[in-house]
Amino acid sequence: MRKEIPWINWAKMLCIVFIYVNHSEIYLQSFLPHRSLYLPFFVNTFFIISGYLFFKSHVQASPSTVGPSEEMKKRRRLLGNIFFRLMVPSMLFAAINFFPKKLLRGESVLLGDALHDTLLGGSMWFTNALAVAELLLCIPLFLGIRNRWAYLLYSSSLTLLAYIFYLSDTALATSTVPMFYKSGMCATLLLTLGGFYLLFEQRADRLFKGWTAAVLPLALVGYVFCCEHCFDIYSGALDYQPLTVGGLPFILVSTCLVVTLCKWLPAHRWADYWGRHTIGLYFFCGALPNVMAMVLSRLHLPQVCLVPVCALLSLLVALTIVYLLNRFVPWVFDLRLLKKSATMKAPVC
Repeated sequence: MRKEIPWINWAKMLCIVFIYVNHSEIYLQSFLPHRSLYLPFFVNTFFIISGYLFFKSHVQASPSTVGPSEEMKKRRRLLGNIFFRLMVPSMLFAAINFFPKKLLRGESVLLGDALHDTLLGGSMWFTNALAVAELLLCIPLFLGIRNRWAYLLYSSSLTLLAYIFYLSDTALATSTVPMFYKSGMCATLLLTLGGFYLLFEQRADRLFKGWTAAVLPLALVGYVFCCEHCFDIYSGALDYQPLTVGGLPFILVSTCLVVTLCKWLPAHRWADYWGRHTIGLYFFCGALPNVMAMVLSRLHLPQVCLVPVCALLSLLVALTIVYLLNRFVPWVFDLRLLKKSATMKAPVC
């Protein structure tokens, strides 16, 4: 039984809620008088939290405390988690979503589109980009590198290379396959920043304690004001655009704000449940708000209610589906559970 980290579960819960709100707003866009400012702090926070956990589990621990065989098992387990908990479920749920998505949009069902969305990872961008980022961070890890400054240099180089790809006057600029690899290259920097937060966590907690915590929301509001009224310096949505130097202040300030807020909250089993099943909820964050938006658009609800109602209903349905899947077919989130279940049911001779 793994030990829960309450603030991480609260942060995951908060971020997945905002993802549903954002997607609800996107699908209801034609029915809304205006669109709010898009600030994808929720995606960046997920990446930084993933880096925090990656470094905590695999970089911070010294290999000298375990034998070579145990270290090899840890590496195989890490690769297995990336493959079976991120890559395979992303392909599976992309395949499940493919046909309903095409029918809802009135588009033709083509084999090339199916391969693009599933095997090439062109549909579930976040989990695929996260898998790419973790695979890239495995390279220095497996070479025995544990110095965080080396990781910072390595991830910064990957981010710069991805930026060049985005700006190149070739197919690299617009291509998202395989597996949103450019987004994954940029995300390695965010994962590394999560490792640095782990290193300086106590100092950061002391810095943003009490009245000094007010600096974070003020800095965030000031940054948003600059982006809206002075100049456009933000780029932090890694799905279709590169990560820029101007986007880093927003990412750092918004993530620190979310983490500081969540560290004030007490542990709660409801938040722990959301934290454990965030990936499952993410797999439905596109399809369900899309369907709910189509249903709500036919009802005569006040415009101010459309987005929160769409997000709330989508989340309730997603929670129900994820609960049922974990209850009856948990292997859809990790195929290794299918083998374990078959082993447990095998007759004893």
